[in-house]
Amino acid sequence: MSKRLEIALLALICSLFFVLASYQIELPGLYYDEALDVVPTMQLVTGQYVEEHRSIEILGHRLPIMVSEYVGPVSTYLTLPFFLLFGVSVFSLRLATIVFAVGTVTFTFYFSKLFFNRKVAFLAALLLAVNPAFIMWSRQGNHVSSLMSFMATGSLACFYRWYKKRKGVCLYVGVFLLGLGLCQKIIFLWFIMALGLAVLTQRINVRAIIAFRTWIREMTGKAVGFGIKHLGLSLLAFCAGLSMMLWYNLTTPGTIRMILSNLVVTSKGTNNLAFLTNFLKRVEDFRHVLSGDFFSYTGGSYANKIYVPLFIAAFLYCLVVSFLPVKRMNKKKIGFVLVLFITLFIFSCFTIGGLSPYHLLILLPLPQIVISLFIYDVVRLLRGVNSSGRVRRGLAIVPLAVTLAIVVFDLGVVKSYHVAMNETGGVGMFSDAIYDLADYLKDNDITTPLAVDWGFRKNIQLLTKGAVNPVEIFQYSSEPDEEFSREVFKRLSDPNNLYLFHSDQFAAFRRYEAFETVVRQANKAIQLERTFYQRDGTPVYYVYRVMTPGQAYSLWQEGEDYETSFGNKSEDFKEGASGGQCLGMWWGSEASHFALYKIHVAEDIPDAYMYLRYAHADDRIKKLNVYLDGKLVGTEPSIVLPGSGGWGYEESEWALMGLSLGQVTSGEHWIKIQPDGDDNAINVDGFYIGRAE
Repeated sequence: MSKRLEIALLALICSLFFVLASYQIELPGLYYDEALDVVPTMQLVTGQYVEEHRSIEILGHRLPIMVSEYVGPVSTYLTLPFFLLFGVSVFSLRLATIVFAVGTVTFTFYFSKLFFNRKVAFLAALLLAVNPAFIMWSRQGNHVSSLMSFMATGSLACFYRWYKKRKGVCLYVGVFLLGLGLCQKIIFLWFIMALGLAVLTQRINVRAIIAFRTWIREMTGKAVGFGIKHLGLSLLAFCAGLSMMLWYNLTTPGTIRMILSNLVVTSKGTNNLAFLTNFLKRVEDFRHVLSGDFFSYTGGSYANKIYVPLFIAAFLYCLVVSFLPVKRMNKKKIGFVLVLFITLFIFSCFTIGGLSPYHLLILLPLPQIVISLFIYDVVRLLRGVNSSGRVRRGLAIVPLAVTLAIVVFDLGVVKSYHVAMNETGGVGMFSDAIYDLADYLKDNDITTPLAVDWGFRKNIQLLTKGAVNPVEIFQYSSEPDEEFSREVFKRLSDPNNLYLFHSDQFAAFRRYEAFETVVRQANKAIQLERTFYQRDGTPVYYVYRVMTPGQAYSLWQEGEDYETSFGNKSEDFKEGASGGQCLGMWWGSEASHFALYKIHVAEDIPDAYMYLRYAHADDRIKKLNVYLDGKLVGTEPSIVLPGSGGWGYEESEWALMGLSLGQVTSGEHWIKIQPDGDDNAINVDGFYIGRAE
């Protein structure tokens, strides 16, 4: 095969990956962690103050040196040229990680070509390029630190090229990539240790190890033969890649302290001594990576069901071949790949955080290389079968048909994810509703809303280019504590504050009930300003305001004192309700239920509000529509009501939710309350009509 044709085929594979990964590039919605590394990049590009506290000042400019104690600013700086060229946007952010993923595919090809042969290389590159996990995670690469795969495959290609050609620059670039990968995220240490063991197994001499002195003498001789110059320059190259993390830990040993404090039981509850439990968890994680069924946040979960059994067959085949006394492929090279994969997998069972499938992205493309070796060798084996030419050719087609099946099934999975994203826009914290929320805050000059949950600050900062900077007040604790209550109470003094929440089913830290309790104790009322929905109509984000009742906040209507109603089975008595009774007893369980009230307003209210006092104990929100004189208030649903902590048997189980009615003139008016669909059973104590201050 000519060099020109080789480059053309590789370019075709890379182009296929690029199209699959960049299609609908803004979907799903921008996730908090995806923006975490690049908010400082945005601030550098736009000339804003770099708020990252792990930074240094050079020539009057603050430059970030770490994103967190164990994540360096590699993505921060590598995204910089993309922001400068294409502007600060989701497009340029994701384009950056996709471009580096193209580099990973390219490195995979050249490493496999140098280490094995061109056919294995093309197979491995193709299998990686269509792999659903690799594609989906490359789209949101900062979220999963996907640049580590680029550093890992790049270092493999550079090291082997140095080994074959003895070009020092390849060695230094490879070592630099190892340092850069470790600076990207501390778990890259898994790869460095696994690579060291894999190389050691290639050079090991069992008899010499038994004679330990001989082994030491041999290893020392090899080190001396390697040369002081190479060792020194390699160390400098590694330190250059790791420079920012080194600087940070020389001045403030935060990474070291964090590692030491999480050695046994991590802050996320992982016990590193429970190896078997962690190993089984990693096996399940790896199954997700191979089959690609981990991306339910797109709106569906789809899998290539032949991938796992095929990998198991390929792994066992390569394992057997590497030990059998038969002349097949280079057994030492197969052994290198297997040792690298196995040790990397084992090291991944130890962590300083949690165990998540996306950590195993660093394993790619090793599974694809193993499968490619299996297919290549089986084709050679079948072609050597002593039979007629037609039979040999027919048998040899079988592995190629398996390859085609993998590619077709992978493409089917990727297509299904794109269809799901197009329908849903993403689910929960990955919903594209975040774009509407960011636009709403920016367009209304809401510069410092209060985030009462994790998942708002970094992505909104990036989407608004720093025009909106949410203030996080939720506190990183499993349950709301006294500090949270004090922080909320302090913020209630400003009526202009807006509070950002996720709906309960998507919340990282459930704070609404504690928030509502503080508001109630302050004799104030919560008012829903805006709801943002997924494309399927499920609410994702709530924007609340807290209001103080004004003097016109005097018109009270009992829920059970309706003109007419439909749906309540009988009188409903609750001790915590006003007068001990409420509208309830199955009311709201069907969309046809309603309650109609006639109210008399003494004077014009230019900006009237309705405050509904309600109770329900469900985790799921309840949705109601409110009609004023036959006209729907707001958009459907008019009001959404999170759980209040009970059905109203006690005073503490009732909550207030506000709704803007607009201008209400003096005289008689009709208020109709109706469920927005079935399964919205709720107890209504009553409602106030008036203005808020």
